[in-house]
Amino acid sequence: MTEGDFTKSNFPDLRINFPISEEIQKQILAEILAQPKELQGLKRDSYIFVSSQNETELDHDFIKKLRELPLDYGIKKPSEELLEILENPKLLEIIDRELDKKIVGEHEARKTIFMVANMRNVENLGKATDNLMINAPSGTGKDAIAEAVFDFIPDEEKEELIRTTPKVLAYTRNRKLVLRKSGGYEDENLPTWKKSALRLEDATNEVLNDDSFKVFSSANPNKINKGKIVNKGKVLEIEIEGKPSIIMTTAEASPKEEQLRRYPICPLDEGINQTIEILKRQSEYAITGKVINFDSEVKKSLFYLKRIKVKIPFADKLVKIFNPQNVIMRTH
Repeated sequence: MTEGDFTKSNFPDLRINFPISEEIQKQILAEILAQPKELQGLKRDSYIFVSSQNETELDHDFIKKLRELPLDYGIKKPSEELLEILENPKLLEIIDRELDKKIVGEHEARKTIFMVANMRNVENLGKATDNLMINAPSGTGKDAIAEAVFDFIPDEEKEELIRTTPKVLAYTRNRKLVLRKSGGYEDENLPTWKKSALRLEDATNEVLNDDSFKVFSSANPNKINKGKIVNKGKVLEIEIEGKPSIIMTTAEASPKEEQLRRYPICPLDEGINQTIEILKRQSEYAITGKVINFDSEVKKSLFYLKRIKVKIPFADKLVKIFNPQNVIMRTH
C-alpha cells in the first residue's frame, strides 16, 4: 500500500491523504471530474477538515465505497458509434469533409495542418518533426484556417496563444510551476505538453528567434526538458514535460535560417479564384444566416485516439526524394 495525495475539484481547499493501493489511486484520479453514482450521497460533512498542515482523513465509509469500485470504473470508453468512426479506413476523408464546412478550398494545406497537429499521438516521434509554419501575406486567411483546424481538436489536447511572448510560452504548462502550485505532489493529471497541439497565432520575431523557443521547438516529446530563462534579472529554471505539435502563423516575422530548419513552411492559395470562392461562401452564409458547426461525434471520437508507435514500411522509398546536397536533410 502507498499513500495517495489528492485534491478534490469540488473542494479546492481540501487535501486528502490516506493509505490506498496504486490501482485505487488511479481510480480516484479518474473520478475527480466525474462523481460516481455510488458516492453521490456523500456530502461535505463526510470529510474531516483541518486548517493546518496536518493530514486530512476521509471517513471509513468513503474509503470502503472507493475500494468496492471496479478498477475500470469511471474510465471513459468510446461508444460503438465513436469506434465505428475511428475504425473507418476513410477517416481522413471524413475529417476533410468536416473541415470543408469552415474552410474554402485549401485541401492540401488543411490536411497538412491537421496531420502535423495529429502527430501529438505518435509516440516514437523524432525531434522537431511535428512543427509547421503557415507563412502568407495578411488577408489570406491563414489564421482562420489554423483556427478552424484547431476547433476540430479536443479541448483537452490543445493550447492556443495569440501574439505571445517567450516568457508566457516558457511558463505555459511549466512542470515546475505546476508542481509548486500543487504543493509538490505529482500525478498523471498535471498538465504537460505530451499528446497536445499548440497554435501560435501571429508569432513575432521576438518569439521566433528567442533561444529558449529554439530549444522548445526541438524538445524531446517523451521526456522532461529542462532549461533556464532570465526574468527581472534572475535566472529561473523551467521544466517542460514533453513537446507539443506546433502550428504557427506569421506574416511579417523574419525567422532566421536556424529556425526555418525546424519549421517547414506550408503555403496557401493566393490566387484570384480562391478569393472568389471565399466570397461566394461568405455571401451564402450571409443570405441563409447559417451557423456552421462540426459534427460533434466525429470531433468527440478523436479524444479516444491513443499515443502509439508508428511504422512506415515504405520509408526506404522516400530516401531518393530528398536532396542530399543540403545538410539540412540530416535533421529535417
